[in-house]
Amino acid sequence: MGYVEYLRARHAFTVFAIVLTACIAFTDFSILYGIHNAHVEHSSANRDTTYTISVAPGSKAHGKAADDEDSVPISLADKDFTVPIGMLFGVAAYLAMVLATILGTSLNKENSRGGFAFTKPISRERLALTFIGIDLAAIVAAFSFTVLLGLASLEVLGIFGKLALEPGAAAVAAVGLGAAVMWYGLLQAATSMRVAGGGLFVGLSWVLFFIMLPFYAITFLGPIFHGLIVAIDFFNPLAYFALVSHDDIVTTISLLGFSPGTCIAITWSLATAACIAAIYGWKRVEV
Repeated sequence: MGYVEYLRARHAFTVFAIVLTACIAFTDFSILYGIHNAHVEHSSANRDTTYTISVAPGSKAHGKAADDEDSVPISLADKDFTVPIGMLFGVAAYLAMVLATILGTSLNKENSRGGFAFTKPISRERLALTFIGIDLAAIVAAFSFTVLLGLASLEVLGIFGKLALEPGAAAVAAVGLGAAVMWYGLLQAATSMRVAGGGLFVGLSWVLFFIMLPFYAITFLGPIFHGLIVAIDFFNPLAYFALVSHDDIVTTISLLGFSPGTCIAITWSLATAACIAAIYGWKRVEV
């Protein structure tokens, strides 16, 4: 049965990798083509331009067209900027959340064919742990693949040397992965005892978690309403993970005001508790 989930996770990861690679390749090609085309057109315009240079006494003559040509970047490497690796970690974490929600109903999918699953000589707890272990490996693989693809993209664009390892990058990765696994666990806990409807919970989770973010700032409806929103957002993975950039340093902040260390502890703890609840609920499913 573990092999069945492996095939399911592998298929989801393969589709994820193909779509992401195609998007990155198209973006890189568009950027390189745009820079090349702008440089060629500007150089052609300078060759077709006739102008007169006025030289004041004691001054050095410079051609305007030559100056303009020098100002056109031949590549992104000519620009003065850095690429914080925390940004790559942050984007990879958000994309890992996508795969996490796709895999978050793996136990639910087995309920419709439980007569086969639960007649195997293996306990439900062990089988559920196997499913969860495979899914978590796929989520981590999606995160790692996105980071590696991002590094390859920087190399293609000629700006790999501008990559900077800033303080807090490890916290961005830890909180982002924690939020992804937390989302996965919550979906498993919500759907493990259901025979159908797993996909509905996935869609509703995206809508609910995004809607709850702006509601947190509403205070004019009174403390009771605000307290309810805070309680809901406590179980909202997106409330623990938001990226901010200042002075080329990317860090993560929490909507609830928690420090990155606290966010790491809460997201991973809730993820563990949710997975345990999912296993217990799946064990009780009648077939």
